[in-house]
Amino acid sequence: LVSYFNEEDRQTYFGQQFEAVQHNLELTTDLYQAGLASYTQVEESKEIWLNTHVNLISSQEALTANLIALY
Repeated sequence: LVSYFNEEDRQTYFGQQFEAVQHNLELTTDLYQAGLASYTQVEESKEIWLNTHVNLISSQEALTANLIALY
């Protein structure tokens, strides 16, 4: 039960982090389109976005496994 609630908190954190990183990617893309950022910066933002997305999905998976373990 404790694992489930800990993972729920972790998922909330990763969800907030994902939203922030997604916003950063959008801003970086806009800057690139305006000629104010390099393509490398856009690719680095995409990499961070993907890693954060993987963390969020892993947390969702763990939360589901913890819920199943309760039954």
